[in-house]
Amino acid sequence: MRIEFSRHALDQLKNRPRITRRMVVETVTSPDEVVASYRGRLLYRKALETGALEVVVKEEDNKHIIITEYLLEPEP
Repeated sequence: MRIEFSRHALDQLKNRPRITRRMVVETVTSPDEVVASYRGRLLYRKALETGALEVVVKEEDNKHIIITEYLLEPEP
């Protein structure tokens, strides 16, 4: 399945320098967990040394469209 980034996801990558495109692609292609999300979207999650990366994805026309991505900090 092809992976595309929405304009919003690309803008967020610029504002979140700790997250790279490569990290997002790796999370979608090799997630630790995938759960249902809001409005029929999927939430892909991958554990990292610094917390977890979550990527919100919309599946459509045999492609994954990245809606947004963010890091979850580990609990103290």
